[in-house]
Amino acid sequence: MEIHLTFSKPQEHDGRRVCELDVSADRLVIGDGTLRALDKGSVVGEVALADIAVIDLPGRRSVSALRERHPNAYRPWTSEEDARLLALLEKGEPLESLTRHFGRGKNAILGRLYKLEAFKP
Repeated sequence: MEIHLTFSKPQEHDGRRVCELDVSADRLVIGDGTLRALDKGSVVGEVALADIAVIDLPGRRSVSALRERHPNAYRPWTSEEDARLLALLEKGEPLESLTRHFGRGKNAILGRLYKLEAFKP
C-alpha cells in the first residue's frame, strides 16, 4: 500500500530534508515512540511518532480499493449473515476466520458483533 507521511518538522531522507514522503509498505508498526514502515518484513522507513503530523493512506480510501482485500466492505449486513456470524462466534470461530468467511475487515466484524450485542469492548 502507498503511505503518504507529512512531518511536523523536516526529516533527513536520501541525503535531503523533506517535509513529506511517500512510502510503499505492506505494514505499519508502532512501538517505542517510533513508526516503522515494513515491506515484506524489511523496514523501509522509520520516524519518531512525535515528528509525524499526518499519515495518509490514499489507496485505501476508496471503497473499491478496500474491496480488493475485503469483497463485502461497506455492503449492508443481511439477517442471514447476522445469524451465521452469531452461530460461528458461538462455535468459537477465530476473528481471522470470520473476516475471510464474510469478506469483511476485523473492525467490520467487531462492529457488527457490538451492534448485535454479542461483543462488549
